[in-house]
Parts: sequence; structure tokens; C-alpha cells
Amino acid sequence: AIGFVKEAVTANQTATIYLDGTISGLTGLTIGADYYLSATTAGGVVSTIPTTTNYIAQYVGTAKSATELIFEYSNPILRA
Repeated sequence: AIGFVKEAVTANQTATIYLDGTISGLTGLTIGADYYLSATTAGGVVSTIPTTTNYIAQYVGTAKSATELIFEYSNPILRA
């Protein structure tokens, strides 16, 4: 992930991509916890780094509140 969108879009629709900032509208986050891209839910985040073999794990940010994540780009890590 190099950025995020704040609204749902369908194929062939224009979207604004944000390269940094706060992602809002999430639920169940733990304040101060680090989050990673989910290995099972497209666009989802998880608080435990995925260990799935042959999966590219990536840190995406820290929870600011139960509903907000401060997005931070990081290099992906291949889980071989």
C-alpha cells in the first residue's frame, strides 16, 4: 500500500488517493496499536503481523482512536 482512498469506488471510477494522513470510519481499533494489511480481507487491517507463507506483509499505521488510523507508508516484507 502506498496510499488509501476515503470512499468506496467501483471499477473504472476515478478516486482520490491520499499518501498520508488519517483513515477514519474504521471500528474496533486499539489506541496506540500498530496495524498491518490483512492477509485475508482485501483492504482490511489487523493488529498482528500476518505470517502467511508467500504473503507480502506491510505495516500501515498506528491507531489514533478506536475509529482512526494514522497511515504511514512502510516497505513491504515478503514472508517466505
